[in-house]
Amino acid sequence: MNKKIIVGIIGILLVAIIGVLLVKGTKKYTVTFETDGGTKIETQKIKNGDEIEEPEEPTKDGYIFEGWYVDGKEYDFTEPISKDTKIVAKWKKIEKEDGVEDKKEQTKENVTTSSTKKTFPKNDNSNITSEKEETTNSVTTTKVVTTETTTKKEDIITYLMEDENNSVVGQVKLYITKNGKKVNGTCDITTKSGTTVTKTISKDGYVTNKNIITKIENIKVS
Repeated sequence: MNKKIIVGIIGILLVAIIGVLLVKGTKKYTVTFETDGGTKIETQKIKNGDEIEEPEEPTKDGYIFEGWYVDGKEYDFTEPISKDTKIVAKWKKIEKEDGVEDKKEQTKENVTTSSTKKTFPKNDNSNITSEKEETTNSVTTTKVVTTETTTKKEDIITYLMEDENNSVVGQVKLYITKNGKKVNGTCDITTKSGTTVTKTISKDGYVTNKNIITKIENIKVS
């Protein structure tokens, strides 16, 4: 075969391979976050091979956020992306205590009137008798039970992240909240390195970087 033709074919193949690699390197994938009724999380466009930026944790009334999941498994935000991805929020419902019943008793009286007739002698020397009607009143007491049900609500204890103004990228203040109010407390923080530490959080907040945190759990009020 002519050397020029061989060289031409090799050149075309090299150009095609380089073109495929360039397209693959610049391709972007769509990452969507499904919160199932929680606060909305914006869609991300991520280059092939890059990591997805972990968003702020969503909130949902009556539920505690337990993490981001893909196909039933907790998602690792350190993994490079290679396709369009849908990430789903997992929630745990806050259970309410059983209702406590208070019973109040009332009494109600029903008066029943009955009439009876008795025969009395008209006088001692006569066999003629007379009838006299005698009325008897009887009282029946009926007990009425009224049931009142009182439901005790459970306190909602969670955490809150607020961006720090004029700070480095990702720097936030972490708070513990009870029924929406900032309080003193503790929580376990897991970072991307896999290390979990227990932190004491004052009601004034704890400064940290949200980009290195993968999980916050065991939230307690001091």
